[in-house]
Amino acid sequence: MASVLPSRLLGHINGDFKVFDPRPDKVDYFDIISYTWGEEVPEYNCKITGVDWVVTISKKKLEDIKRLMVSSGVQYLWVDCVCINQVDAREKSAEISKMYEYYKSARTCHILINMPQVWYPQDIVDNLKFIDHILSHMGGAALASEAMRLTENLAKRLSMWADKEWTFPVDKRTVRSAAIDMGVLNCYSTCISHVRSLFDNLYFSRVWTFQEMLLGKNITMWGINSDNISCIGELDTWMDLATDSKDKAYKLQDWIENCRVVKTGSVNLILRIIEEDNLSLNSLQTQVKGISCARTDIINGGPYWWYENYKGISNIFSAVSITPRECGEKKADIFRGLLGVFSGLFTPEEIEREMSGDDIEKISFNFFKQLSTKTGYAWTKLAISSGERGKWDWIPVVENYSGAITTDCFAGVVNLGRLKQKGQAKAIAMTGINGIPRKYMKILLSQGNGNFQFAFKGCNCGKDIKTGVFSSEPIPTNYEPRNVVRDETGRILVQ
Repeated sequence: MASVLPSRLLGHINGDFKVFDPRPDKVDYFDIISYTWGEEVPEYNCKITGVDWVVTISKKKLEDIKRLMVSSGVQYLWVDCVCINQVDAREKSAEISKMYEYYKSARTCHILINMPQVWYPQDIVDNLKFIDHILSHMGGAALASEAMRLTENLAKRLSMWADKEWTFPVDKRTVRSAAIDMGVLNCYSTCISHVRSLFDNLYFSRVWTFQEMLLGKNITMWGINSDNISCIGELDTWMDLATDSKDKAYKLQDWIENCRVVKTGSVNLILRIIEEDNLSLNSLQTQVKGISCARTDIINGGPYWWYENYKGISNIFSAVSITPRECGEKKADIFRGLLGVFSGLFTPEEIEREMSGDDIEKISFNFFKQLSTKTGYAWTKLAISSGERGKWDWIPVVENYSGAITTDCFAGVVNLGRLKQKGQAKAIAMTGINGIPRKYMKILLSQGNGNFQFAFKGCNCGKDIKTGVFSSEPIPTNYEPRNVVRDETGRILVQ
């Protein structure tokens, strides 16, 4: 039974769709969906019973959601495009504050992804296992037809892969001249291209979907295109495939290198391609690991996991900024799209008052100030700003500008230290110096040509120090200015 029921659900009952309040009907379960809206369209009446306001989601996307309900047998679904009156700011603020409860109470979270071609994870699992078996039972320069440790069935399967559509980014003639089994390379390339293609999908580049991946449970993925809709397995399976693909790339590289004393140009070309795969798969695994660690923090900590878990908060900011994510035209959603993760950070009234509008500087300041106030830690980036915010000047803000806002604004957010009264932050600083330690240090700032420079020196800098009974010399003065550059927020990053 669901612990929290939304005020509206989309129901599919006797072939009809309607939006209704589930509480009077004693509905005790529901599913939830995670998807990308795409481009908003002019307002229109969607003609679903119970939706007496206009919507701006495309008709095709709304039909895709209905197709998912029919294909999966879902009877009750919470979907934001019709279960929230998107033009009512007060209602939207109230619903944003409930995202954690909705996603944790739902029976299953369905991820809907537009895919030109649908791939099934179990096929990729089997093919990667097949590659692993071949690499361990056959030498890197061996002929598959003559390899004594390969069965006839495995040799045929290799031959079949060699004849399939070629996906390795080096032409067949070059691969033949390198004397590397073409079936192995084609099978490997097909598998990792499918895995990378999934995580390159638009779905994995949005802020709201990041939050929904962290909050959802029993997450099932669906691939959809104009021809069909298919279940493509669980999110955890695909995340494991990202790691397994990296494992096979490293093994394949060793397999090719270890059987050759001298490498030809064609072999080196193939190895360079695999090395590039290793780099991209390393990045993908970091992205997947960030999502996994953030989910663990939230699952183990409950709705207010972030109150005393400052390391977990750092994990969230790192995970969301590993891959720059966008929020479309509504820039405030960069921050509002994380309010389900930080459940209880703002009340519905505070969301409407402090997290709405187009003033991204104000919104970012309010977000970090509230997070700092409620956790007792000062959350900041190492930035020099104008001082207009008084004691709270250490809070980073994102400048208003016409370009697209991304989650880069969370990159490098750190816990500066304990938050004191009136918005001051108490931070621990360490310096490495020669000789007798001195208590005080000084930072001198100067501004010119729109940029800052700074000089860093100890309190005794320039004074004489004894070097003998009758001799002394001045402590060196290092007044060479160091340049500081603007970061992506438009503020000044201290180097």
